[in-house]
Amino acid sequence: MREAHGELREKRDADRVKAIILLGSGWSATNVAEALLIDRNTIRTYYRKYKKGGLAKLLQTQHVGSASFLSVSEATELDEYLQKNLHLTAKSVAAYIKERWQVRYSERGVTALLHRLGYVYKSPS
Repeated sequence: MREAHGELREKRDADRVKAIILLGSGWSATNVAEALLIDRNTIRTYYRKYKKGGLAKLLQTQHVGSASFLSVSEATELDEYLQKNLHLTAKSVAAYIKERWQVRYSERGVTALLHRLGYVYKSPS
């Protein structure tokens, strides 16, 4: 387990392994939770996952991102539009999307969409 911990790059995964190591060392779930700043029930969930399927099950995540509000063709059209038209803020892109497709995006949602389309933020000068 310690070797696996050393190879992990994600903090969340490392905390899961640390929890199992500490529980195996005799620590209580409460003490492990306090040390790792994680809820006690989460520690118990990690333990159950580990007992059920070992390290692979412990590190398995079920989280899946939500689907985009725009279809693939709409996202492609947006990409083509943005190639020809400059928007300085995510807010202005959200306004364009709402006007064009009647779909509401938050600024954070537009930022995530733009990242998926390959855009990065550059501060205007």
